[in-house]
Amino acid sequence: MRTSSNFTPEDQCSAITEVFALAALTYLHVVVSGAHPDQPEINDSVARAMDALGALRDRKLLARVVWPACVTGCMVSEDKQNTFRDLVAVECFAQEFSGLYHKPMKL
Repeated sequence: MRTSSNFTPEDQCSAITEVFALAALTYLHVVVSGAHPDQPEINDSVARAMDALGALRDRKLLARVVWPACVTGCMVSEDKQNTFRDLVAVECFAQEFSGLYHKPMKL
């Protein structure tokens, strides 16, 4: 397992790319199937995106993945909403993007 000290810029770039790709996949599933978080394909892509968000070693990187966090947060199932809130409840993220951050959390 990588630690923060050996998480290279290339690793960070790959992690952020994965977060964006999974959020885009979630968005495409919503376009095709509708905004139904209980759909298996949406539920799966949201779970994978949450895992990818959680894997970001430097929590300050969350400030760079606002769009994917919003898409994922809007489609997270009710039983995982608190988990998602805990995942993205990072001070730098909430302060820097307070308007963008709080809207999807209210949805």
